[in-house]
Amino acid sequence: MKPDQASQGPGLRKQLLLGLLGFLFSFVAMGLVLPGTWQVQREQMIRVSQESLSAEVADLSSWQRWSQWRAELDPSIQLELGELQRGVGATQRWAGKTVGQGSLRITEADPRGGLRFDLERGALASRAQLLFEEAGNETRAVWREEGDLGRGPLAGWRALVMDGLLGPQLESQLVELARYAEQAR
Repeated sequence: MKPDQASQGPGLRKQLLLGLLGFLFSFVAMGLVLPGTWQVQREQMIRVSQESLSAEVADLSSWQRWSQWRAELDPSIQLELGELQRGVGATQRWAGKTVGQGSLRITEADPRGGLRFDLERGALASRAQLLFEEAGNETRAVWREEGDLGRGPLAGWRALVMDGLLGPQLESQLVELARYAEQAR
């Protein structure tokens, strides 16, 4: 090895190490600056009246027919409905190999407009809304969830990807709700 090649080795390693440390510092600093709050929303047009949809979703016993928490998607799922199954205060818990553990509790129910509920999927807690608005002879169904992952070097980065993680779940649930509600009428 030539003398000038040997002297470049440690200098190059030092530059690479400093570059890596600079990247890690920037990643952590940006994570601390980014907000830990997130919001995900999806919409679906459904050919059923908003009153029918509101009645359907206010009854948690019907969710096992169209939501992601059903045996069709996870045969191992264990569903447990609370004493109250309809309207404000109604609760549902689930556990399964595919869907994991979670719960929801209805906090507001409007006979025409939909409902609001607290939702937990494992350690992820969110405030959710399933709202309905008349649009001609159809109903616009809007599923919105929002949450706060707190502060920390990874919280802001996690909040940035929540739309990609939860959006497809919300979309598929709205499609299933539409399919079920339109067939049932």
